[in-house]
This record gives sequence, structure tokens and C-alpha cells, in this order.
Amino acid sequence: INVTADYYFWGQTWGPVVATAASLGGLGGNADERAVYFDNDGGIGVMGDCAGSATQLPQYAGFLLATTSSGKDDIFFMLQLAP
Repeated sequence: INVTADYYFWGQTWGPVVATAASLGGLGGNADERAVYFDNDGGIGVMGDCAGSATQLPQYAGFLLATTSSGKDDIFFMLQLAP
């Protein structure tokens, strides 16, 4: 993100946040599926739904805050970007 000189910028790096689900969605659809990652479409998703390769893994975003169990779909998570 480019920030113009002499302007203030606020970007959240830690804490509860709501985000857009990755195109494949289904967050928290499986019991105990809590870790979420950034997808190349700008959304968040579980490891298996996010783009990656044998040598590149998606970036860890945080964990789901809501209870995860079959049939649930939630995008409220704890953002955990290390400084």
C-alpha cells in the first residue's frame, strides 16, 4: 500500500477482524478447522482451499474465533500478522 508523504496510515495487523472468504469458501465447515490463510484472490480460506504449490505455501492469517463444527461457515477471525 502506498501512503502519500505527510499523511497518516492505519493498518490492522493483530486482533479480531471480519474478512472476505476465499472463492472456495467453507470456512469452519469441518470440526476443529480453525487456521485460516490468505488466498491469492485477497480472501481468507483454509489451507486446502488457498492457492499454493509444493514449494510455496499461503501466508498464515490467523484463526477462526467462532466454534467450528460441521455445517458452519464464518469469516470472523483473529488476525495474527507478526510485526
